[in-house]
Amino acid sequence: MSQEVYNQDAINGILYFLHSKKIPPIDAHEELIETTGEVVMSVEEIEEFYKKIENREYDLKKKKEVSLKRKREVPMEMVHRYGRDYVRITGDDELDVKYELIDGGIIFRNKGDLHLIKAKDEERKMHIIQSDLMAILGTEKLNIEVLKLKEKDEFDFGEEVLKNTFARLPDNFLQTGKLIYEIDQSLLVQIIQKINPAFFISFRLMHHFYLDSFKETVFEMEQWKVLKIVHINDFVFDFKELMENWTHFQVARLKCDCSREDEEPVHDNVIGLLKVGDGIV
Repeated sequence: MSQEVYNQDAINGILYFLHSKKIPPIDAHEELIETTGEVVMSVEEIEEFYKKIENREYDLKKKKEVSLKRKREVPMEMVHRYGRDYVRITGDDELDVKYELIDGGIIFRNKGDLHLIKAKDEERKMHIIQSDLMAILGTEKLNIEVLKLKEKDEFDFGEEVLKNTFARLPDNFLQTGKLIYEIDQSLLVQIIQKINPAFFISFRLMHHFYLDSFKETVFEMEQWKVLKIVHINDFVFDFKELMENWTHFQVARLKCDCSREDEEPVHDNVIGLLKVGDGIV
């Protein structure tokens, strides 16, 4: 990586992050060498910088705004992922931002550039990330070919950012062709509602779901009725519901468990399913 990325502001940001994780100066020294590829500060200098942080002599700087400079008619793949202490939004070469949550603020990385944002409480941190996400998703007529939502582990903060941002979007607003859903099922209906049915073609669901999550909600949505491709990785259903709501697809790939409330043999149900849904595998 170029030396320009690791200017003093970037180095200070790395040390601020290490200090927030209670990494001692001698270990921070090694981490800094590993990150930058050279010795940029001595252990003694790191100790002095730690003291400045603890004495509140080092102030967090404002970040640069997230910008999405692209032609709106060009499709993009957008990924929103979050883990225990970060939120990351990626698209193409023009969109790659990461928010690392630390004590007293956020380390903001924008395509290698690093800035520090002062934010004392969780509400302020959430507002900062939501504003940036809204600035991207709220771009009128932005063609998102693939929208992927992914969680590394359960993280209420990242989920709340998504929930609050999508709540501000109008229904049927997003020009999204494919949704890959790898987060908690509680946001599924809200997110699908924001996708314009005229653009929605493919839906991939990776988490374990029960049929009750779809009854009287997803099955009745226009977005569901116009889908051409669906891929469900882990699902529980009964054959009656499957034949009533899943056989309009051109392609449906289901990896699932089936439940039966009647005594009809599984073989007969499978034969019935094949008759009405040639695309289901």
